[in-house]
Amino acid sequence: IWLDKIKPAKPRKAKNNLTPRKKKESKDLMNVYTLSDFHLGMLAWHEEGGDDWDLKKAKKILIEAFREMISRSPKASSCVINQLGDLLHSDGFLPVTPLSGHVLDQDTRFDKLVEVCIDLLIEVVEMCLEHHEKVHLICAEGNHDITSSKWLRHAFNKMYSKEPRVTVDTTPKPFYVFEHGTTLLGFHHGHKVRNAKTLVSVFSSDPKFRPLWGRCVNTYIHTGHLHSEKREDTAGALVIQHPTLAARDAYASSNGYNPMRGCIAFTYHKKYGEVSSVNVKPASLNI
Repeated sequence: IWLDKIKPAKPRKAKNNLTPRKKKESKDLMNVYTLSDFHLGMLAWHEEGGDDWDLKKAKKILIEAFREMISRSPKASSCVINQLGDLLHSDGFLPVTPLSGHVLDQDTRFDKLVEVCIDLLIEVVEMCLEHHEKVHLICAEGNHDITSSKWLRHAFNKMYSKEPRVTVDTTPKPFYVFEHGTTLLGFHHGHKVRNAKTLVSVFSSDPKFRPLWGRCVNTYIHTGHLHSEKREDTAGALVIQHPTLAARDAYASSNGYNPMRGCIAFTYHKKYGEVSSVNVKPASLNI
């Protein structure tokens, strides 16, 4: 039969013919390092939520997660530090949510929390400056840190005002955008608008964003709030919902919320949009 005429392929060794990414190609790429719903200052007990979480552990995880995202992402000339909201677990001296007044499991004093938060963000910015020519920082408003997100934006804008390689988004509304060639990126924590299609309409209809929407070919909107990963292609944009690195507190565990923890870095091309992603899990950090 004809199968008998097929000659088996000879075994051969693998050749490492991969070449480093050219500098010209890296100019077209931008890495987006996302940190969503980190809840710095929250206290969690493994007997309730499956893992412990406090200020000391959170500090180590945040830095190691960024190192992992940076090292595993493609070489890119620019990056966005997408701090997507709820970086701080509480927004003041009282351990409650700002609007609803829900009692929170707080690990530390607010003064200490503010100091650690600023130090960690500075370290993250400096890490990114070592690997990228341009760094753009977003400190999005979350439902846990409505006030704190405001002073964080303005403090870092002032801090890096003489560093031309760093830009900080100081937009007062909780909707943020960044234009990378013909790729448009939108950012919103998710506490104001959760529905993907509605969220797309907010960005496409806002008078400030409409010119950008018309110029760009590929649109991606990053959101968080629900602590779980989800992607939805709708109404001309891909809406990406990000997970959290934080452990579950008493409220989450008692209500049966059990999402997969992690953080994701995306790489975008000026013309082609998303080209790669890196997923980091807390367990892989060996902390």
